[in-house]
Amino acid sequence: MKDDKKKKEAENLIKKGDRLFEKGRYKDAHTKYKEASQLCPEMPDVYDKLSAAHEKIVKDWGIGEMVESVGYAMAKQEAESPSIRFLHRRLSPEWNTIMNKINELILCEGEEAEFKIVEEIETFGTAAIYPLIHILLEIKKTGKEK
Repeated sequence: MKDDKKKKEAENLIKKGDRLFEKGRYKDAHTKYKEASQLCPEMPDVYDKLSAAHEKIVKDWGIGEMVESVGYAMAKQEAESPSIRFLHRRLSPEWNTIMNKINELILCEGEEAEFKIVEEIETFGTAAIYPLIHILLEIKKTGKEK
């Protein structure tokens, strides 16, 4: 029931954004679309609207604008196909660094060394979850092959 209310509220925000967009108030439309995407991130259409408004309000594209635009495309893909989220995590800049730390942890000896590496992995916060899950799934797969 709560999700239905959020979805309805997000749909209303999108409609408001559409009206603002039609009036040429792109920045205000972008704000409404952004609110809708935060309220109900699993609605893929909102990301196209965010991109369209973003393109209208940004005059000089730099790396920040490019990252934001790519972020909308990735969020849309995840809304359309949640399993793609794992692929996106693998493309993150932290992935290889975290994987290297996990490999160090596996190969290191002694509790003190383990603790130090665990603390280093912990600094990545939730970004470390997917590489750790990846390792566990690889171990699981290897076990089934034997």
